Amino acid sequence: MSLKNYLQNFMPRLKRRELNDAIEKTRVELNDVAIPEYEAAAEFFGNRKFKSKWVEQFDQTFNKEFRVKHKGNFIQAINDTLPLLSENLNSIERLMDADKEINFSRDAVSLMNLNLVRAVDHMRFLTEYASRLLNAALAMEVNIAEGNKEFHEVQNAELDWLNNNKTMFIGAYSLLTMKKADFDKRIKEIPAVTVGQDNIEMVEGNLERGRSDPLELNLIPLPINPFYIVGRWIAERQAARYKTAKAERDSIQLRLLYLRQLDAEGKGDPILKNEIEITQSRVEKLSYEIKEMEEKWLDNQ
Repeated sequence: MSLKNYLQNFMPRLKRRELNDAIEKTRVELNDVAIPEYEAAAEFFGNRKFKSKWVEQFDQTFNKEFRVKHKGNFIQAINDTLPLLSENLNSIERLMDADKEINFSRDAVSLMNLNLVRAVDHMRFLTEYASRLLNAALAMEVNIAEGNKEFHEVQNAELDWLNNNKTMFIGAYSLLTMKKADFDKRIKEIPAVTVGQDNIEMVEGNLERGRSDPLELNLIPLPINPFYIVGRWIAERQAARYKTAKAERDSIQLRLLYLRQLDAEGKGDPILKNEIEITQSRVEKLSYEIKEMEEKWLDNQ
């Protein structure tokens, strides 16, 4: 999404505390949920072949399109690079703390801060996608290992969301997992210019793309942007997403344990399987609540 379009959809005024809260919530989900999930999954799955055709095809696409040099399958690659995403999020926070711009508006915001807000928004999406991807991939692997159909009890809506946003995920993930030194260098090269709806097109036209869009996010749209919306909605969506992320973490942990049983013994504990079903049901309920929130907001626009 271009800076011009991003700014046009920006809320009239974004308070610094709302942005700080968004950064903190993303960091917590990234460090406490996504990174531990992938560490555990990479230990079991990092170098083995997938049995699910959907997962295998995703892995092939990821290996072809992911720009960062990596080893192993997509689970191992994401495990190796999520810490880079966390480091770059920390860099954004430090840059924000050093800046004296208290609030941001669509009529007046520094070009650097506009790029940083957009990067935070993408990082939020990447963190969410990574967890949902892993939970669905493990569900499909369990299904095949048990002799069930690949998409047995995998919701169509979840599969559609993963498929529709796959290209955006791989593209943005490739860009925002660059090494911290490269990330910091690109940000520092942004000129000290204030932009708004009236001059953003002119500024973008007069600057080289590397200076106006140093993170190269112009061509990557987001499925929904919480910064379009009033602060109360941001807080509600973030709180609901964190509950969902923790439920996904529990589901992933249980599926990994179950897969280890299937791998070692050829069968899994039915009590454990029941726990997986209960936990996944909670994930689906919480995900549906978020979907309803998003649809309600879109209907009111």
